[in-house]
Amino acid sequence: MKYSVFLLAVLFCFNAFAAKQDKLTDIRKQISRQNQSVKQAAEEKKKMAQKLEQAQEELQSQQSAVRQINLKYTSVKEEHRRLTAKSRKLERKHAELIKTIKAANKYMVSSGEYDMLEAVIMSDSAKNAAVLSQIIGEVNSKLYDSVVELKKTNEEIKETAAELEIKKKKMAAAVAEKKYALENYRKKKQNTDKMYRDAVKDEKVRKEYLARLQARAKVLQAQLAKIKRDFAKSAPVSFKGLSSEFGRQKGKLIWPVHGHVIEKFGVKTVEGFKGVILKKGIKIVPTSNSVKAVYDGIVIHRDNAWGLGNFLIVAHPSGFYSLYANMDGISVSKNEKVKTGQNLGTIDVDHETNTPYLYFEIRIHDKAVDPLEWLAS
Repeated sequence: MKYSVFLLAVLFCFNAFAAKQDKLTDIRKQISRQNQSVKQAAEEKKKMAQKLEQAQEELQSQQSAVRQINLKYTSVKEEHRRLTAKSRKLERKHAELIKTIKAANKYMVSSGEYDMLEAVIMSDSAKNAAVLSQIIGEVNSKLYDSVVELKKTNEEIKETAAELEIKKKKMAAAVAEKKYALENYRKKKQNTDKMYRDAVKDEKVRKEYLARLQARAKVLQAQLAKIKRDFAKSAPVSFKGLSSEFGRQKGKLIWPVHGHVIEKFGVKTVEGFKGVILKKGIKIVPTSNSVKAVYDGIVIHRDNAWGLGNFLIVAHPSGFYSLYANMDGISVSKNEKVKTGQNLGTIDVDHETNTPYLYFEIRIHDKAVDPLEWLAS
């Protein structure tokens, strides 16, 4: 009897242990599934942040494309305007020449060319004959020149008209291209804005996205620092022939572009994101498309980078640097010496398609300083 009770107790304990083990196994499985879910969720957050980053990059690229197309359209439009003005000028010249020729013919008729010739032949005075012959010769010479010029003007008018027709077609094509690119830009912006709003609501996506932006910023800053270090080795020789008074120009430097500041140097909050970021430069919305060098220097780098677009760095004596970014076109080359006020490139000023701006920095060695303290008030 005791033996049976013992067996039953053992069996009971075994069953209880087995049940407990099964329960532990289930719990482990649940924990494993939860961990997997957490891991997948974290991967999803990373993917969302990555998609937002890519969308921002595509949007920037599309915005740049729109601005390039707009510049192309503006160029064609300006060429069309020039040709139209040339055509009008030629038309006026054409009318004046016809008037001149008619007046000359009228003079010949009213004077009686044959009577004048007879007067020359029958004149007893050699002096009078010479004068009359000179008058006829000069009138005929001017008449001939006017006819030749009229013919040349007619040819120019035909060529200009043909060129104008070509420009009209190019303008129409540029307008269509601009509309298409702008529509693509608007669609991408809508999608990107939606992704951004969604990201702002999710703490993990927000942190992941900010981490990506900060990583990119660090890489860019490291690249810029290396560019300056490499240039510093040859700096003493490079600045020959350039003014070295940059350090005395505080509050006197010319503006890199005409316009107004929309973003200042210093601490800035980002909508929807916690914390602040330090802006190392300023943003200027331009009213003219020409970007100027603020002081004598040497172009030490020109490139295209995410967040900066087309940009260039100008080195100035005594460790000063100026950086010009978000440009549409750069007209200077690396290692080229530039003077104060020299054109460095262009930036689109079409505010209907997007809000263009020039990003501008001034640095003393690697330290960014407030450009508004250095630019003339």
